[in-house]
Amino acid sequence: MLLQARSLSKLFGGLAAVSDVSIDVGPHDIVGLIGPNGAGKSTLFNCLAGDYRPTKGSIVFDGVDITRAEPERRARLGIGRTYQIPLAFGRMSVVDNVIVGAYLRARTRASARAKAQEIIDLVGLGDRSEVLGATLGTLGRKRLEIARALATGPRVLLLDETLAGLTPVETREAIDLIRRVHASGVAIVIVEHVMEVIMALAQRVVVMDEGKVIASGSAVDVVRDPRVKEAYLGRRAQP
Repeated sequence: MLLQARSLSKLFGGLAAVSDVSIDVGPHDIVGLIGPNGAGKSTLFNCLAGDYRPTKGSIVFDGVDITRAEPERRARLGIGRTYQIPLAFGRMSVVDNVIVGAYLRARTRASARAKAQEIIDLVGLGDRSEVLGATLGTLGRKRLEIARALATGPRVLLLDETLAGLTPVETREAIDLIRRVHASGVAIVIVEHVMEVIMALAQRVVVMDEGKVIASGSAVDVVRDPRVKEAYLGRRAQP
């Protein structure tokens, strides 16, 4: 496995936002992480990315224990992430926003710009490379967020509700983009509420509720699981 989390717990005071969670991500995986609001999905993401340090448990990336590693070290090892709310440098051009990420590995501005332009083309912003980040709409900002993460050269990309707020057409375009990213050799872990997205993308789905994993398997299997129905719909969903 490329990324392994074992028995992760994250406490905030006496509240367990994540409790004894284990997850595996292989080098060619697309893993969907779903659950109702407050299930602990984003907290788990923050632990994997290094923004939070887990209270208990371990995280190993490509054989290296990164449980206590800072986000910068994880990025250099090959873990990239997006955030629920994209935060572009509004007064910088799209290409300069992406160049910032590319500098993690590029040694010259020319090589950073070339890498940035390649990624901008990949995400569908090639014709807007010189516009200011602040001028982009919701779809453009989300694509820019993905582009900046890709510019760091990740082997695993953590997508935190990247498709939230998009129209159905935009969602289908974003699904195609994620498939292209995956085809380029990047493993993906995606948090998403829209089941259409999870069903279309995820090879394996992990379902969380109240900080714990309650189901894991194919998308088809987990949506049939009574525990998952109860978590999303309440006990009235049970026969």
